[in-house]
Amino acid sequence: SLPLVNLGIRLHASYFSEENNVDPENQSYSYSQDLTNYDVGVAAIGGVSVGLIEPYVGLGLGTQNYERAVRDVRNDPNNAAPESGDESSLYWNVSAGAKVSIVPFLKPFVEYRYSSSELEEPALEDVNSNTGRIMFGVSLSF
Repeated sequence: SLPLVNLGIRLHASYFSEENNVDPENQSYSYSQDLTNYDVGVAAIGGVSVGLIEPYVGLGLGTQNYERAVRDVRNDPNNAAPESGDESSLYWNVSAGAKVSIVPFLKPFVEYRYSSSELEEPALEDVNSNTGRIMFGVSLSF
């Protein structure tokens, strides 16, 4: 028998938040930095069902917002000052992953997604326009 080919549209959203601190106990200077990134997008997905496993690939578009806040700067040799900034950009992405169909509407998955926002010039200097992510999650199917 031939494997069943599945085509569909997927909406996705993600949120990342991280706080970085340089401790004055271990350095000659200190600072604290908060980084936040959230994105939403849509992708066309195509996959095949092979038993309980469904490998897939996708292509999509989305928008992301990156926020950075640097505070509590003390004795920085580069004369950094407290600052904040944010950037919104449009991106395209490609993905590859696999779902496990244990329950028909609830499917755990692992996925690698490569995104590029090179369509726009970054507003913040330290923002990388190309990113890769490995994700683990649960997909809801209707």
